Amino acid sequence: MKESWNTHSCNSFTSLVDLSRNPMKWLFPVILYSLILYQLRIISKLHHLIIPFSVTSQVYYDNSTSICKNFMTPSSSQVVPNIVHFVYGLEKDPPFGIVEHLIVLATIRRIRPEKIYFHYQYLPKGTWWERTKSYLTLNQVSSPLHIFGKPLNHVAHKADVVRLEILLKYGGIYLDMDVFPLKGFDELRRFPMVLGQEGVDGSIGLANAVIVAHSSSSFLQQWFLEYRHFNDLLWNWFSVRLPKIMSFEMSDSICVLNHTAFFDPLWTEEGIEELYYRDRGRDFDNGHYAIHFWGAEFKHGWENFTVQDIISGHGVFHRLLTDFIYEFDQKQYLELFEYSNKVQ
Repeated sequence: MKESWNTHSCNSFTSLVDLSRNPMKWLFPVILYSLILYQLRIISKLHHLIIPFSVTSQVYYDNSTSICKNFMTPSSSQVVPNIVHFVYGLEKDPPFGIVEHLIVLATIRRIRPEKIYFHYQYLPKGTWWERTKSYLTLNQVSSPLHIFGKPLNHVAHKADVVRLEILLKYGGIYLDMDVFPLKGFDELRRFPMVLGQEGVDGSIGLANAVIVAHSSSSFLQQWFLEYRHFNDLLWNWFSVRLPKIMSFEMSDSICVLNHTAFFDPLWTEEGIEELYYRDRGRDFDNGHYAIHFWGAEFKHGWENFTVQDIISGHGVFHRLLTDFIYEFDQKQYLELFEYSNKVQ
């Protein structure tokens, strides 16, 4: 036993000597451990992580009646205004092509808003933008650098903050620029706050690419206040995961739509394949208010797409846009516009 103890002590002493001679062996683990502790300290501030057992159930979308359960119809002053908001161009030279043009037209045709606000720091350029801007109410904003004193380093996080600030000011329907409406949102405007699940049963969270909210929504106000604890390293915590956790505590303040409402297909490999390469012929008439095209995940981009590129493709993206073009007899107009631009 004594010999074993001495051997162990000697080995331990040798290890310490090695570490003192080569501090890089222990420097990385110490830094990693410190970062983990820091993240835990940040997360511990988010009291929504602890969900009370006595919490009431969330208010979920009912496919059979196309409404959210358990909500009383609000007075006319509490109805979400029928205005749409896009936040775009927080970085220089934002692309704007035929797809964005068709999304704006679909928003006008399907949602029929009283006004469409286009909130930007840098305006797009190009012929499709020139053709589209007359439909929009332009509102220049400054891309925020901080929120409650916490730095905003990524443009996606800046856009997350701007959309909440805009909804707190105006209320209405927020859409990402790659969200394609399929029908009107009137029945959703009866509720003070509406978000859709990202992933089946909200496995990822409640996504902020589509938000329907009244400016006085208590959920919206609390969501914005939670940015007091913002940390850039937590990628989608504040935009997607936190709202889901909040929805358990504030279940009487939000209507949660299931994943088919806005985010089906998803951004997964299988979902991107269905969107852009292999349409399975699914029916999107029931349970879908819009389709998120997940433009950032489509690696080839659509900045230079033509009418023919859209019509000749084989994904859900191509089918829905093509159906829209033919439904409203847009094909000839779009082709003539493309041709005139080539001639000039």
